[in-house]
Amino acid sequence: MNNIPCEVIKDLLPSYIDGLTTTVTNEVVSEHLKGCESCKAAYDSMRNSSEEKQEVSNKDIKEIDFLKKNRKRNVMILVGSVVAAIVLIAGILFVRLQLIGNKVNMAAIKYSIVKQDENKLVITIAPDGEKHSYKSKISKSAEGVDIELSESLTNMFGANTGSYEIYVDIDEATKEIKLNNKTVWFDGTVITPGVAAAYIARHDYMGDMPANGKSALAVGLYDLIGSYTNELKSTEEPYEWIINLEEEVASSKQSMIEQGMINRAYVILATVKNLGKITFNYSVGGEAKTLTVESGDASNFFGGDIKGCYDDIAKLQALYEKMGMK
Repeated sequence: MNNIPCEVIKDLLPSYIDGLTTTVTNEVVSEHLKGCESCKAAYDSMRNSSEEKQEVSNKDIKEIDFLKKNRKRNVMILVGSVVAAIVLIAGILFVRLQLIGNKVNMAAIKYSIVKQDENKLVITIAPDGEKHSYKSKISKSAEGVDIELSESLTNMFGANTGSYEIYVDIDEATKEIKLNNKTVWFDGTVITPGVAAAYIARHDYMGDMPANGKSALAVGLYDLIGSYTNELKSTEEPYEWIINLEEEVASSKQSMIEQGMINRAYVILATVKNLGKITFNYSVGGEAKTLTVESGDASNFFGGDIKGCYDDIAKLQALYEKMGMK
């Protein structure tokens, strides 16, 4: 054993274990450890501790690498999922809007019907200036012909400036043609949109106020008279619907408004089965006015039983034409 104090050797041990000492120092320390049990025990303890730390460090590095790889993989999976979702949604929208299309709102289009010959009708949809194209699907039923009209965004680079024509084959058995569930032709008669709306809104019982509201909406009552309140008298016939106008009628428009109320009363009486009378209460120049229209008045104007329009849309169309309404 050399004569170097143990304290010096123990101070050198950390560097010796980490391989940081010179060759000469390594030889001196190694020689000392061979003959000194105390320093040899200190060396073994330090080396074991160093090896444990190294193992922990290597383990931490492996775990960090594992987490980094997992994180990268998770990020890639997330990005891939988002991209796939975007592609899926875009595909669905493309198919829905450009290939399949949306069902056309009948209130938003204008159409005309012309009989081309004995066996063919041509329904022409007027252009509306929007960027889309029309598509139609025709099917036959026991009642006649059903047409499903849809619009799609296939016309991406310009407005829909051209009209769209639907050719419909008919024969003696064809009684009715429906366009998006609205009757547009019935037994040789072209049915206008207003008539179709009123016919759909028809109902049996005048005590059904929500149904009455739909009838009033179908004939454009609010557009004519503005806000109003309702009263129903159904204790004895003729059942009466009383409409109280909340806004005063301008004297300059009195004649036009009164004729409009009469015409709409005719249609409502025709399409609400048990309704016998409609009364309007209003004021003109501060003077209270009352206008009452009964089923008999409507029948006299129509030239037949007004209730006959309830189950015959062609008769309702004739009533509209006689009144000059669309």
